[in-house]
Amino acid sequence: MPDASSTLTPYEAPYISRIRHQLQAKGSLPLATAALGQRTEIDGVDLDSLTREHGSPLFVYSEATLERVLDRAQSAFKRAWPKTRFAWSYKTCYLRGICRFFHQHGSLAEVVSDFEYRKARRSGIPGSDIVFNGPWKPLPILETAAREGARIHVDNFEEIEDLEVVAKKLGRKIPLAIRINLNAGVFPQWGKFGFALENGQAWAALQRLHAAGCFELRGLHCHIGTFVLDPLAYGRAVDKLAELAKQAQSLFPEPLRYLDLGGGFPLLFRPQRRLPAAGDRGASSRGLRRSAGRRDAPSLRCRNRPGTAPRKWSPPGR
Repeated sequence: MPDASSTLTPYEAPYISRIRHQLQAKGSLPLATAALGQRTEIDGVDLDSLTREHGSPLFVYSEATLERVLDRAQSAFKRAWPKTRFAWSYKTCYLRGICRFFHQHGSLAEVVSDFEYRKARRSGIPGSDIVFNGPWKPLPILETAAREGARIHVDNFEEIEDLEVVAKKLGRKIPLAIRINLNAGVFPQWGKFGFALENGQAWAALQRLHAAGCFELRGLHCHIGTFVLDPLAYGRAVDKLAELAKQAQSLFPEPLRYLDLGGGFPLLFRPQRRLPAAGDRGASSRGLRRSAGRRDAPSLRCRNRPGTAPRKWSPPGR
């Protein structure tokens, strides 16, 4: 029998090899921290003095940069659609100062939970300036939102049942919108939330709302994805929403007041990568103008502004 020691491989001392990698960001693009270089100041404020005062690590936000980026985005959309209004997505950043900044610059509050709704109210935002999205809204916060006139976006049939209970308790009709998921040519298609358009579920939801007799349809909402690189996808989305709005008028004669196109606009994570410019993304809203101008399109008008199309909202944080 051979000696066991003769079959063993030679001993090799272990070693540790450092792996260099970059942080991964949304859209599967690495954050190019090295390419950005080392900064010594932000908006003229010395970083060493900031870390001495507040410690490190430290997250610093530039108000000047926020103002510049927000102004570019608003200008791009309003050139194509003047009645655009943005809504700040609370889940993007809960910091009170950041939320206050966007509200001071005209943004509504977009929330997706009980916690976020109450945070917005504690910050002094009236219910009428809160867009309430999300797939799970417990009955108590739904009642609160309805009482306070929040813009509730219904996400599923169970929520319709809960809102029927609330409407009966309040003794009045509840104005609302519904979330639609649709094929805008963006893959993978976001089909987890809202009512599917292509398989008839969205139309079934509208029929259900009409049959209940206790709701007023004020708007339609969709969110087609994240890191959407094709600005024309938003034009395709509004074409489909406009067609659904036309069909909905057979159930709800009152013209819609708004379309909410969600977010999903890409951010620049790698300096060498070209993304659609703000003007390109704003140009996508011309699809809404084209839809509203078709002879067979629905009469998309605001109740308080006859002859004008509905408002378009876009959460800049999403």
